Amino acid sequence: LPFPARHLVTKYHYGRFNGVPISRPPFTNILTSRGCPNHCRFCTTHVTSPTFRTRSSENVAAELNELEDSYHSIMIEDNNFLADTKRASHILDTIIQHGSPFDLYIIGARVDTASPQLYQKLRQAGVKFISYGLESGTQEMLDYYSKGITLDQIRTTINLAAKTGLLTWGNFILGAPHETRDHLQETIRFASSIPLDL
Repeated sequence: LPFPARHLVTKYHYGRFNGVPISRPPFTNILTSRGCPNHCRFCTTHVTSPTFRTRSSENVAAELNELEDSYHSIMIEDNNFLADTKRASHILDTIIQHGSPFDLYIIGARVDTASPQLYQKLRQAGVKFISYGLESGTQEMLDYYSKGITLDQIRTTINLAAKTGLLTWGNFILGAPHETRDHLQETIRFASSIPLDL
């Protein structure tokens, strides 16, 4: 498939959150994969994109090369950009080798793919921001969601991201079936106890 026809949307100003600029303009987004190999109970991804499909790192690099002279900020919109850490690492290596001309924002990541080496590479590649699906501050609800992660993994990853200098956004779900008032309070306490920026 050809790369998106971005010349058709140059009159629009993207990269704002509630009207506030969050990035250096001009801003665009990129999709390097569709779907997710995980099957969290609440997520529609396994219905809308039932298989995890990736573009080759070479194809992604070619699109980034096309964007180099026109954009300063890029949002990676994948459901789970770091699902295949080897592939993500290769994409990051390519960006680093080209001198990291962009500010990068990752909108979809899980905490079970984190490592100090990978996160250092994220920073070197120009990643400024990463958004996680954390969902709950109780292990019981994480298990109910079939999330496949632990509270310790969440805590370790958010601390690693903060130490690496990344801005972090944690997404939580409140009010799921079987969730009690105590669960809600535990989630709020847990969210407040880790160094999330949003």
